Formats: sequence, structure tokens, C-alpha cells
Amino acid sequence: MLVLIISTIILFLIPTSKKTNRSRNSVFIQIISILAWIGILVGLILLFEMSTSSLSVFLIGIAIVIIIWMIWSFFKMKKREGAYKDEIYLYFNSGLSFKESLKKAFSNLNESQNIRLHEETVKKIASYFNNLEATTDMNYSDAIYLYTYFIWWDVFLNGKFRDISDKEVISSLNNLKLIRDDNGNFIFEDQKI
Repeated sequence: MLVLIISTIILFLIPTSKKTNRSRNSVFIQIISILAWIGILVGLILLFEMSTSSLSVFLIGIAIVIIIWMIWSFFKMKKREGAYKDEIYLYFNSGLSFKESLKKAFSNLNESQNIRLHEETVKKIASYFNNLEATTDMNYSDAIYLYTYFIWWDVFLNGKFRDISDKEVISSLNNLKLIRDDNGNFIFEDQKI
């Protein structure tokens, strides 16, 4: 019972967003969330051991479904992130500049997902992430990671397509603040725990 209570408290204390206009979770927060859900599941199983009522079975079932959904969402995000990176590296290694690689990858995404953003917006996104690499001591890999993070959370909302305007994308891009985390890696300010 104590495991159930502690896990539930941890889950409610985890911040889900730093700003009201975005709902970004860092990998650390996602892992802690998954561990808290596992703790809740263990607590429910222990509760089930004490009482075999249908309510206990129902709650355990819901907890299992939620845990599986969270793990699946995390792996889905990582798979898409890898696909975005691979596409940019494919264009970059074929001889295109970094900026043109970003532009071509985002143009393809814009067309394939029918996002309907104007070419000027696509250019601004490519320029922003190219400038990150060019004006800081950031390498291509870090810039691509930040690009995929931006795509996942700002263009798509947690990986789900949403109807978004050019103005919203440009506004999101302009509100990004780049900082270094405790390990010296570049992250956006709202990724920091």
C-alpha cells in the first residue's frame, strides 16, 4: 500500500510542462513517469493480493494499459526522431549543405503530412537550425536533435498531427531559448527539469 501511495505522489509532483503553450516532457521526466506507473502497478498488484474484488482487477488492467501506452509512445517518438535524423544525414552526405538538407527534409515532411506550411516558413525553420550550428559550438548532430525535438513538440503536438498555421510555427520558433544543461549539452529552455 505504501508503494502505491508513494508512486502516486511522485506521479502528481512531476511537472508536465514548463509553459502553458507547450507540453514538452524531457526523457528524464518520461522515465520517472514510467517508473511511477510501474510503482502504482506493483501497489495495485499488492492490493489485489489482499483483496480479489473486481475493482482491483479493473484498476490493475487500467494501470497496465496506461503503462504500455506510455512505453509505446516513448518508442514511437524515438523511432520518428531516428527517421528524421537519417533523412537529414542522407541529404547532407549526398552533398547538400546542412541548411539545404534541413530544408529538403522539412519540405518532404510538409508535403507527406499535408501540413500546408508556406515555403517561406520552411526556409525560416531550416535557417534557424542551420544558424544554431553555425553560430554556436554546436555540432550537426546536436542541431539535428534540436530540430527533431522542435518537429515532435511544436509542429506536431506530441507526435500527433494538428492543424497548425505558419504564424504558430514561426511564433514557436521565435520563442525557443537555447541553453546548456548541467552536462554541457544544448537544450531548449523548456526541456530543463
